[in-house]
Amino acid sequence: MRNFSQENIKINNNSSEQAMNFNKKIEFQILLKVFLAFISIYSIVEIFHQKATIGLFPKEVVYQVLGDPLNFIPAKDFIDIATLLHIRLFILNIIFLILLSSLNKIVKYQKYVYPYLINFYLFAIFEVIFLLSLRYLSTIFVYPYLVSFVFLQLSILSLSLFLIKKL
Repeated sequence: MRNFSQENIKINNNSSEQAMNFNKKIEFQILLKVFLAFISIYSIVEIFHQKATIGLFPKEVVYQVLGDPLNFIPAKDFIDIATLLHIRLFILNIIFLILLSSLNKIVKYQKYVYPYLINFYLFAIFEVIFLLSLRYLSTIFVYPYLVSFVFLQLSILSLSLFLIKKL
């Protein structure tokens, strides 16, 4: 009689543990979807921030970075550009780590998403290089800078929306 009651307790414990694991999985999926939604919102807000600070068109970017004496717009000095890049690179690394960790939770889709992550990092690095090149070398770097910015935001949006869809 005693063994039967102990087996009953073990069966009840196993079923309650399975229910708790199922609830944790659902909670994790909801939390991950919320994080990915915030990353998507960040990417959209970053476009408006770019428009307000540096601009989205080549002429605006050149005037904001190099200055325009006719309109009394001073050139950005190294401290301004370093501050902008410091904040952006920190945030982009956090986004990269969130996307990478969420990718590791969705094991079966890793081979499709790793090229997106590599492109994400390459566009972030190119954005930094081209902004500094625009300021200190030539205005021709405005076009690669804007292309890298647009593709960086598109890769963040597409990757986060892909992961939200697959959860």
